[in-house]
Amino acid sequence: MLKNIPPILSPELLKVLCEMGHGDRICIGDGNYPGASTAREANAVFIRADGHGIPELLDAILQVIPLDAYVETPVMRMEKMDCDKDLPIPVWDEYEKIVAKYDGRGGKAMGAYERFEFYGPDLLLRGPVRRDQRVCQPDPAEGRYQVTNRAI
Repeated sequence: MLKNIPPILSPELLKVLCEMGHGDRICIGDGNYPGASTAREANAVFIRADGHGIPELLDAILQVIPLDAYVETPVMRMEKMDCDKDLPIPVWDEYEKIVAKYDGRGGKAMGAYERFEFYGPDLLLRGPVRRDQRVCQPDPAEGRYQVTNRAI
């Protein structure tokens, strides 16, 4: 029996996290992200996390897996479009606080992809194409994150 595992992490997600190694990534997408089709195109694993928000998932994942210390910005989000540049997105501040709890770089561990770069399989296919890339999709629409893992 495992102890101190956040209950929000399903057995399927724990298995995926356990199998991750150097350079593997996990994408936490909101309910509007086309996770099933993106995972299919990228030959990735697709896991639903209905009823859970991205902040809760991000916090739980970072409790059990470290961010890559050799990657300048191991946590990535989508940039705002020009038409949304003045739109406040307070949940991004929450993401930054969560990352800061687990990584001394705080907000400096976070970067952004251009919107269209953020969608589609190319995000998952950087570097060698691997069968063990993962996509995790929670239900609430709060934003999308990619977390790069470092295996111990």
